[in-house]
Amino acid sequence: MKNYRFKSIVITIALLITFIACAKKSDPSKVPPSKNNETAVSKNLPDTHIVVYYFLTNQRCRSCIYLENTTKASLDQNFADELKKGNIVFKAVNIDEPQNKHFIDEYGLFTKSVIVSSMEKGVQKKWKNLDKIWDLIGQDDVFKAYITSELRTFIKS
Repeated sequence: MKNYRFKSIVITIALLITFIACAKKSDPSKVPPSKNNETAVSKNLPDTHIVVYYFLTNQRCRSCIYLENTTKASLDQNFADELKKGNIVFKAVNIDEPQNKHFIDEYGLFTKSVIVSSMEKGVQKKWKNLDKIWDLIGQDDVFKAYITSELRTFIKS
């Protein structure tokens, strides 16, 4: 029982530290702006394609920036051809902007998130929240392997 209580306390403290760190505003001069755009997207996307969303807010901490940059790097390294052809699209979306608020309810967002979505002729067919990203911050190789593995599994399913 003591071991369970100790683990609960440690996890709670870790979560609080993460949320406090993300609540602090970053110095805008040190934060690369998220362009809220797609990477290597042609105007004419294939009828069937995958969208990898990174959902962010106006407040950007180091961890949040890491999530976006490392997700993007994983896609660039492991899915370059698919990105080039438009079969995979990366979109950084600010959910603090009014036109993007619908994503909060649609995906049950409560923090910065990576969502993978399968699109067919403009209609979403399925989606998945890659919810382990917060556990992998700072572990570049493990983080990229997670994104790559999850995306490959999603594509096959």
